Amino acid sequence: ATLKKKNFTTIPEASLNHWMKSARAFKNPALFSIAKALLESPCVSNQIYLGLASVLETNTNEKALTLSHELFLRTTECGENENAKRAAFRLAMLKVWKEDCPGAIPLFAQPLQSPDLTFLHSRAQYWKTLCLNKDANNARLPSSMYHQYPLSFHSLIEPDEIDVYDRVKKNSEPTVLF
Repeated sequence: ATLKKKNFTTIPEASLNHWMKSARAFKNPALFSIAKALLESPCVSNQIYLGLASVLETNTNEKALTLSHELFLRTTECGENENAKRAAFRLAMLKVWKEDCPGAIPLFAQPLQSPDLTFLHSRAQYWKTLCLNKDANNARLPSSMYHQYPLSFHSLIEPDEIDVYDRVKKNSEPTVLF
């Protein structure tokens, strides 16, 4: 009801999943209208921005991607909580996709500073490292990443002189991140 009425002065306390589910109930024109109204309102709970942005980013429509970019940015501007750091990661990924690594690098640092977002640490570190080494001839991950995240997707797909078994065996407490 809050999204449909576009009244964002008092946002009910709701989970991120609630806002995503609510946003999925709308077709593009209505969803775009809601996103624009939300962007024009003063900062409210950044869960609503993140939820709407997350739904819009799955749409291949250029307008949807632009709005998701703006909503992720707004999420980071309206708080410094876990939602803001998640939004920073998604915003950084959109920047990488648009070949704006210099703009993505500082955004990847935000989830890396959050102990609540350990599931994003290996991904953020991987993409940050690739952006930092974009112009280098050998844009490889630092060996510390292979030891810190031995079973992360990025460590497993990037060849290294260290055998996968050795990576896991040398790490006393392996961490599996998806």
